[in-house]
Parts: sequence; C-alpha cells; structure tokens
Amino acid sequence: MVRRYSAIRLNAYDINGNPITESRIDGILARILQHEMDHLQGKTIVDRMEPGSLRSDAYVDKFEMHIR
Repeated sequence: MVRRYSAIRLNAYDINGNPITESRIDGILARILQHEMDHLQGKTIVDRMEPGSLRSDAYVDKFEMHIR
C-alpha cells in the first residue's frame, strides 16, 4: 500500500513550453501522476510502501476495482 492524495492540481508545460493547468485531477489518474512524479525524483514504489504491505489481501481488496 502506498499513501497518495485522492486529488491533485497539475501545473506543467507541454512540449512547446506552453503552460498546462488542470485545477483538479482525482481518482486513478491522480494516483498515476503521483507515481510517475516519484520516478522523476528517483523514487520507486518500494520507497513509498507502507511497512509490511508488500503483499496483502487488504491491498488487493482496496484496488481490485481498478483492474477490470
């Protein structure tokens, strides 16, 4: 299990340097963006995991709705 914000605000730039501002991103896309930002900062999921949560039924139950 990895704690993440349920909603985020995105400020970024596109490939041409134009600003991109999204006032609110939530749900699975917010989780994905936070995960990818971790990679840009040199973090892996193992660095962010709750201790002892490498494999647990609680994780599967909580996130199985996203695997359809």
